[in-house]
Amino acid sequence: MPGVTFTCLCSSGLNALGMAAQAIKAGSAFGREQNIKDTTVGRRFVNPKMKELYGIEAMPQTGESVAEDYYVSREDQDLFASNSQEKAAAAPLLPA
Repeated sequence: MPGVTFTCLCSSGLNALGMAAQAIKAGSAFGREQNIKDTTVGRRFVNPKMKELYGIEAMPQTGESVAEDYYVSREDQDLFASNSQEKAAAAPLLPA
């Protein structure tokens, strides 16, 4: 049974959705039970060297930092997201 652990630290949540979509499309059986744990955003066991070299911000924190560093307003973010959704909706579907 394939599975993935996902957090807000990377795109693993998107990976989990993609795996689920593939399983459904392929007609694969999937488990009805989930092992869900409540956790906080962020890493629990931080490698000090990694923190020193790269920082340990979670994805939401990184987005906020980049927006602040490069002066990207909330309005610009919303406009970008809206345009992206419109392009996705207008794109032709690929044959299955």
